[in-house]
Amino acid sequence: MTPPQHLWFFSPATLGALLARHGFRVEVVTHPWKHVPLKLIAFQAARYVGQSALVNKLPIRGGIPVNLFDAMRVVAVRR
Repeated sequence: MTPPQHLWFFSPATLGALLARHGFRVEVVTHPWKHVPLKLIAFQAARYVGQSALVNKLPIRGGIPVNLFDAMRVVAVRR
């Protein structure tokens, strides 16, 4: 989708199958929340309208918790 940041994609099922093949059992799968800086959100929005340079001049501080379910935390144990 956005190389080089994302080169591989896994679902809980495919990651569980990979881990099982190598002798692990999945205990927990969660999708953690992230704290996203407001400046990053403003930059990404401004990029769409060609004004990303303007964002660097603005005194934007703080952030918000976001969960896009695009990250996965997996706890597995060896069998």
